[in-house]
Amino acid sequence: MLSRSTAALELTMQRATSLGATAVVVHAGSMVTNGRRAEVLRGLRDLVVPIAHRWHDVRLLIEPTAGAGEAAASTIESSVEYLDALGEPEIGLCLDTCHLHAAGEDLSAVRQVADRVGLIHVNDSRDPAGSRRDRHESLGRGTIGLGALEQVLEGLDGIPLLVETPTHARDVALLKDMRAAYRSSVVP
Repeated sequence: MLSRSTAALELTMQRATSLGATAVVVHAGSMVTNGRRAEVLRGLRDLVVPIAHRWHDVRLLIEPTAGAGEAAASTIESSVEYLDALGEPEIGLCLDTCHLHAAGEDLSAVRQVADRVGLIHVNDSRDPAGSRRDRHESLGRGTIGLGALEQVLEGLDGIPLLVETPTHARDVALLKDMRAAYRSSVVP
């Protein structure tokens, strides 16, 4: 399974390069067997970094999951540990608000790693915090709410945002309005 995963990453990075993409997002994955976290993290660098170096024109972004099973990265702390194991500053994070919420993370923690974030998936959640369930909901219609999502965006200007919700067009317009409102509230 590991060889198939690394081959898939290699092919994805190659294709992204040929398309002129600037980044590729991959889920952090899981440890599969309980108790192997330290071992798996030690082996990450040798597997992932050579691929990232070969396709250096495309930034690799690791997306933490909602925390089900033996998630390799789901919280801010475990995501930083994952990136530190890679030891490659050009590899960054793609954070998903639904995933972080499902993992029980306080969304304001996103600002702690803003310098390592290359993309944010802004999604509400159908399930409560800590549920470990990755079920996206339209912005403002889930258990995260617009207020918390607005707080996540404060101070993160310049980081690209992506919506993965059932009401995509509505939510993109809402995000644009939220970002514009934040920008106009900041005193130059």
